[in-house]
Amino acid sequence: MGTVLRIISWPYRLVAKNAVGTIDEIKGNTTLRKLLNSMALLPLGGSVVMFLVAIVMFIINNGFGQQIDLLKTGWWDAISSSSQDTVWTTGTSGYFYNMWISIAVGVVFLALTVFAAIDLFKEGTTGRKIAFTICGILLLGGVGTLVFGLVALVDAVIVPMIGLGVTVITGICCIVMLSMNDYYLSSVINTIFFFTIAPFTVLIIENLIGIVAFVLALVVMGIAFMIFGSTLGSGSSTSSAPAVSSEDPMKARERKKKQDRMAQLQNEIDQHHRSIKGHNNKEFGYFYVDTKVTANAAARKQKELDQLRAEMGS
Repeated sequence: MGTVLRIISWPYRLVAKNAVGTIDEIKGNTTLRKLLNSMALLPLGGSVVMFLVAIVMFIINNGFGQQIDLLKTGWWDAISSSSQDTVWTTGTSGYFYNMWISIAVGVVFLALTVFAAIDLFKEGTTGRKIAFTICGILLLGGVGTLVFGLVALVDAVIVPMIGLGVTVITGICCIVMLSMNDYYLSSVINTIFFFTIAPFTVLIIENLIGIVAFVLALVVMGIAFMIFGSTLGSGSSTSSAPAVSSEDPMKARERKKKQDRMAQLQNEIDQHHRSIKGHNNKEFGYFYVDTKVTANAAARKQKELDQLRAEMGS
């Protein structure tokens, strides 16, 4: 268990150790180096801010409440369904990939890349300078081939694939060579953390109810199988009871399933209406709601609800 926890916590420990080292560099360096190291910490600061915003917005929009309601109306369907009526969600993890925020993080990283390249040509060995120059030229060629292949040769898959391969390999080589510079290595770690570990952490937290529900369902099923499986096995070996008609229980289960679905639909329709009302009233937490899409979703669910009511009445 300790090994598993160490593996899971490794990215966070790496980022924390890197942040401490970068702060130490800020304290004891020149003005320019202080600025560059401070810039290297910006993606990490952005990760913390976006993490808090994402979780708070998920709570404000009743994300956990909706998951609990889904579990109440149908536990197994909520964790096993492949439709939209499931506890599994991408939630607000997409906040990290907002276009303007991504551009801002990219600009900071690009600026530090330029400074690191200048430092390499000022202080690096001749071999490193030559290797970096060759990789840089190949990188530009790879990017050009990739763009050209995607735009001009749509049917020639091999061309953009070659461009992508060259871009990835030479890009990694350039980053590795520039990462010998402390502030650039710090920026690489923090930027990767911003685009991968931080949103993944949000995703796990916002699906925590579903994860716990799924584990509990597996435990209950396992216990039930051990108890009733052995009972059925012993019973079948000693006697054969007459078959009992399952028609009525099946109808009852089907009716219960429809009732649960109706309750779930009504809850979701009410939530859609609350979202539209909150957006129209300019309430905090509802600014991003697309009223047209939300209204269409409510209409679709209302149609399904009316159909189920008609079936229940027949």
